Amino acid sequence: MSTETTLEEPKVMLSMFDVNSTPATILFYSRASHSFISQAFVRMHSIPLCAMKNPILVNSPGGSMPASYWCPSASISLMGVDFEVNPIVLRTAGIDVIVGMDWMKQHWAVIQCKEKVVVLNTPKGDIISVDVVVQAQPTATVNRLNDNAS
Repeated sequence: MSTETTLEEPKVMLSMFDVNSTPATILFYSRASHSFISQAFVRMHSIPLCAMKNPILVNSPGGSMPASYWCPSASISLMGVDFEVNPIVLRTAGIDVIVGMDWMKQHWAVIQCKEKVVVLNTPKGDIISVDVVVQAQPTATVNRLNDNAS
């Protein structure tokens, strides 16, 4: 799933938060049954992996993708509070972590699109509201000028 595709969806929130103390693009996505982390992000930041007992096939807007690994001890920092997440590793582009319904149910998360806020319970039981500023990733355009001057 690309960043451009997610920005068109009405019930998603995309922003930057820390994952294992590293800035990451995080998508809160109510249509995802599970949470996911990009293989590139895992490799770049040496996040520990575990092989899945039963590999799965993940269906996404971009097609089906096999998944064989998960991260047993990733942490997302929201408003200074660390939340454990055990995402499945996928080959995705543009988004580092997709927070799915498995994680959102566990933390009683509510996505408030109009206010651009995710309300959830912390591990200690407190309720916090996390401002999620929807950000498009910067794009670059390369132009080429033809020199036809004689």
